Amino acid sequence: DGLRIQSDGRIGLARVQVNPLENRVTVSHAWRAGQEQDSTAATALVLTGFKTPPTVEFNGAVRTDLATRMIHGDRAYLIPLQVTMKSQSDMEKALAE
Repeated sequence: DGLRIQSDGRIGLARVQVNPLENRVTVSHAWRAGQEQDSTAATALVLTGFKTPPTVEFNGAVRTDLATRMIHGDRAYLIPLQVTMKSQSDMEKALAE
């Protein structure tokens, strides 16, 4: 299916750049006031379709500690947007909507 970047809820303001040749993803993200406390707020960006772990720059810092999960049969690399991420089943439900 190719490279996909999804969120498991509403993400606020974000700019996402993907450079497939360098296997690199750059994300700038900010919440609107109070939005991260909303029950519909995203807890992670979910990256799928990458053959090897991508280099991720999130808000200016390179992240090398990305968690991985199998989401709908695909290996997913997770960029946390909050301290606690949704459970695997809740994340799969959110991504199916």
